Amino acid sequence: MIKKPHTSICLITYNQEVYIKQTIESILMQTTSFSIELIISNDCSTDGTHEIIQSVIDTHAKGHLITYFNQEHNLGMMPNFIFALEKCHGTYIAICEGDDNWTDPLKLEKQVAFLENNPEYGICFHNTEQQNLLTQTAHTGIPGVIKDTDYTIQDYILANRTATCSIVYKRALFDKVPDWFVTVPFGDLALILSVLYNSKNKKGRILKDTMAVYRIHHAGVHGSLHTNNKSLILAYKQHIEFTKIIEKELLIESIYKVTLRNKKINTYAILASLAKRGQDILAYAKYKLYEYFNRISLKLHL
Repeated sequence: MIKKPHTSICLITYNQEVYIKQTIESILMQTTSFSIELIISNDCSTDGTHEIIQSVIDTHAKGHLITYFNQEHNLGMMPNFIFALEKCHGTYIAICEGDDNWTDPLKLEKQVAFLENNPEYGICFHNTEQQNLLTQTAHTGIPGVIKDTDYTIQDYILANRTATCSIVYKRALFDKVPDWFVTVPFGDLALILSVLYNSKNKKGRILKDTMAVYRIHHAGVHGSLHTNNKSLILAYKQHIEFTKIIEKELLIESIYKVTLRNKKINTYAILASLAKRGQDILAYAKYKLYEYFNRISLKLHL
């Protein structure tokens, strides 16, 4: 009987030939006291991503458990993410996307040690350096905590506080992917909320150490939604859709209603501002009406 790995790394990629070599090598440089496996799912890239992955595997495969899936047809980001997650066998799962990379060889060791020593937690994150290649602005930290800090479900309802490449969680808390998950706009945030919901203390620990780089660029999902006013409106409309799905499918208890309502109020206010900037008066009026409706509903709930 083959012994399952202790920790799995879930790596999805699509057309990321510029970054993928560094990404994989940053994973393979990890020093751990436990066994790890790397699951790579390439979503039928049309650039040189496949050839680079294969070359890195051929060069570094010795001593590493790597399973590589080169999809014959493009699945789409969420189906590919789900596919890769379901191939992971470890007690813990770490996530990294093909345009990010880890910078600390003890990253996994630190996070897994925390989770094993603190069983009331189901998920662990860390500070991450954000490189905004769209604006070439100074690098910033996500979330930039100066000491180890806990975030709650309510914190993540209002905003995604951490980078995807910093996630390590207990697989048992999100072992079976629900049917609604494939339709949700932000899979990483949906996963975080699901794990927090299933954790004993409903909290995630953010380590103060900066141990990865997260990139915003034109070819990335985040970057593509922040290039102009129209794209920003699309992004915030997805936030509304996300909140509605989470409210219906996951966070159905009354203790989350106020925070979910505040999320909608904040998002509709941003949408109204963006519509005003774009001189779309009808859209501006619509979003202000939705904002007002949710404010009234919040007062009635309170």
